[in-house]
Amino acid sequence: MSDKQMKLTVLCIGEVGTEAAQQVLHGLSKAFPEMTCFLSESVMPIPIEAYNKARRQYHSTRLLAKLTKHVEKSGVNVVLGVTSLDLTFRVLTLSLEKPIVQARLQ
Repeated sequence: MSDKQMKLTVLCIGEVGTEAAQQVLHGLSKAFPEMTCFLSESVMPIPIEAYNKARRQYHSTRLLAKLTKHVEKSGVNVVLGVTSLDLTFRVLTLSLEKPIVQARLQ
């Protein structure tokens, strides 16, 4: 393996079935044969602050912030987080409640 070869790790966030994680890893290896793909031995704990009690979902952006720290420490190029959590995405939530950008008709 050359030093320039891209490395991707699949990181489980919370409890994820081993079979599901292995299927994701297998699919990635087939889709990106030029990358070295592996399953992380560590499991990222679910951050308590990511839970939105009102929606009974987890804020995806807060999980991504924690995932970013894992990328910086891991020495790989790409980390794909896999979770069984029900996620919410703030921008999508806002766009359903009111428009983010209001168009002006001239």
